[in-house]
Amino acid sequence: GPLAARVMLGAGRRLPKGRVLNAQVPGRDAPLPCLSIPTPGQLRADPEVRPAAWAELRMLHRYIIENITKS
Repeated sequence: GPLAARVMLGAGRRLPKGRVLNAQVPGRDAPLPCLSIPTPGQLRADPEVRPAAWAELRMLHRYIIENITKS
C-alpha cells in the first residue's frame, strides 16, 4: 500500500503500476525488487482487479527468476 511504498522508496515516490522497481534498502547489499499491487482488502472488495494483480505477481516472479536467481 501507500505506507509500504513510502517506507521502501522514501516520501514523495510512488511505485509505478505494472513495473518492477528496485529499491535500495539500508543494510541490504542488493536492491529489493518491488511491485505495486492492490491490498488484500481491495482484492476482497473488488474481485475484478484480481486477474490483473495475479498477472503482476507472475511478472514479479519471472523478474526474480530471470534477474536474481542467476546472480
